Amino acid sequence: MMQDLNRQASSNKLKRLIRREHFVLTLLTLVCLVLLFHFVPFNTSYRLNHAEALIAQLYQDKDFVFLNEKLDSGDLKRAQGAVKRLVGEPRYQWQRILDQGKAKFKIQADLFSLYQKPNLTQLREGQAKFKADLSSEQVALLDQDFAWSNSDAMTELLDQAKRQAQADWQTIIGLNQALAKLEKYRDFDRSQVKEIVQTAVNFNLSLKKVAHHPQVDQDQTEFYQFLDQFIDKLAKEHQRKVFTKDEILDIFDIDYAAQKMNDTDLDIRPKIALTFDDGPALDTTDQALAILDKYHVKATFFMVGRSVELYPDIAQRVAKAGHEIGNHSYDHPDFAKISDQAVLDQINKTQAIIQKVTGVTPRYYRMPYGSGGKRVYQLIPDLTSITWNTDTMDWKFAEGQPIYDQIMSQLSDDMLVLFHDSHQASIDALGMFVPALVERHYKFVDPTELEFDFCY
Repeated sequence: MMQDLNRQASSNKLKRLIRREHFVLTLLTLVCLVLLFHFVPFNTSYRLNHAEALIAQLYQDKDFVFLNEKLDSGDLKRAQGAVKRLVGEPRYQWQRILDQGKAKFKIQADLFSLYQKPNLTQLREGQAKFKADLSSEQVALLDQDFAWSNSDAMTELLDQAKRQAQADWQTIIGLNQALAKLEKYRDFDRSQVKEIVQTAVNFNLSLKKVAHHPQVDQDQTEFYQFLDQFIDKLAKEHQRKVFTKDEILDIFDIDYAAQKMNDTDLDIRPKIALTFDDGPALDTTDQALAILDKYHVKATFFMVGRSVELYPDIAQRVAKAGHEIGNHSYDHPDFAKISDQAVLDQINKTQAIIQKVTGVTPRYYRMPYGSGGKRVYQLIPDLTSITWNTDTMDWKFAEGQPIYDQIMSQLSDDMLVLFHDSHQASIDALGMFVPALVERHYKFVDPTELEFDFCY
């Protein structure tokens, strides 16, 4: 009996040992499988999907071009860990994309280190501001010779941003040197004026390129102080002997100088008043407004009452943009061929329509076809009659170029130009004409500011 009990106890002990060994072997197997899954490269659906998801999080777009702006180095490390667990072509494919992302991240970080709270949009538009304590040594650290494995829109943007950063910094350094040269002109004689003007214009061009950077704030202040003194001396010399356009006209390229000299004796710019007849017109008037707005030019629109009724919203946009609105009759009859009362009815009716639609009461009027003469002029004493001295002849042409050529052949110091904002060819010509006159330093004025007083 005792022997049976001993055999039973031994059997039970053996079973327990066997079960324990099974458990240990099972646990070891599981540990090995876990280690194998995490550390030994091979492909599974989970690993492939996980790697793709982590890399996709690095980018803003599905084409893996632009990095996510909230990306950090931890995101790159996690993606690298997922790629390392792959083998074969999938690993090569994702590693290539990841390496490109790492390179972009480094170059972007190097660039961002130069600027105050930068982003890609600011870099693209060239409006990111340098840090105030930026040094030449930091700018020099940019890797100008880095070669991308593949080019795309972001690599091109980063390369352009590197070039722009270097160029801006060189411009800033050059401004300091140019300012020292200007300081030498504090005392000058008349023979140096043209040279000084050109030096100042060149300085201003460079300044405008980098005006958003804090490094040039003091340069700008000192430049404006120089201009104040220079222009004051010019004014005194101008009283003694009038300057020619060839000597000082280019200084009006500098906005600060132009504002200071505006409407003074030194303001020798040629003048022009742009006027438009027969509108408002669908499509073309809005195009004219866009061109004028682009170049900060104001004009006078002589509107036909019937057209204002047809297109009140366009008339309102003209008024809102700050342009002068004039009276051009109700339905464009020849005033020389209608009675006095009919003329007054045309004018009065249109006055009321324009005032009701735009809130503007016209001060000026233009006779349709310029026809009516002294008789009509004397009929309307409360309004100023505006004619023209430069006819674009735009109604004759189907394209803008011949109209442009026609106007440019008539350039003068006091131009009162007649356009029609109802013709597409006129608008096409306007788009060439306005910048050409801006470049020639013309001053765009109200018609009554010209030395031209023919009223009929």
